[in-house]
Amino acid sequence: MSTALAHSVISTRELDFQPHHRDVGATLFPTPTLEIVHHAELDLGLEESAFPLHLVSDPDFDPQPTPRASLPHPRIWAGKYSQAALEVLAGRRNVAQLVRWSNRPVYAHLDRRFGQLKGMPRVMKVHLCEPADGIAEASVLFALDQRVRAVAMRLEGLDGRWLTTSFIVG
Repeated sequence: MSTALAHSVISTRELDFQPHHRDVGATLFPTPTLEIVHHAELDLGLEESAFPLHLVSDPDFDPQPTPRASLPHPRIWAGKYSQAALEVLAGRRNVAQLVRWSNRPVYAHLDRRFGQLKGMPRVMKVHLCEPADGIAEASVLFALDQRVRAVAMRLEGLDGRWLTTSFIVG
């Protein structure tokens, strides 16, 4: 797709833009002109390898990792979050209630699948693994209409709370 776009782009050298003037009485006002500039033609006076513009961030305002000792127990938190998320998928809870504890992809996934589960899910058991400090991975078994299904999820400690970064219903 990128090659198709590269061939369809017209450079500014091929187009001959002439300023257009319109007469509105005694004063002439030029109309705006369109100028297409390719990003490689911009001279910002910076060396790209030394200062990549897309990686600019401020460590004081970025999400701060939180150690496990400063967080609630992950087994209880995984059970409560998964019960609430399953209720969203069953259409019995508003997805906005989980926005603070979900990253954007998880929140979008829950919002997209709202109401797709039929019945009332009930969390039965939570299995937990902590591969690193402030990281917890859980598999949650839940019952739904005489069947047992599973959820795989990942919790990361950020800004003093657990944040769900992955939530997969099997």
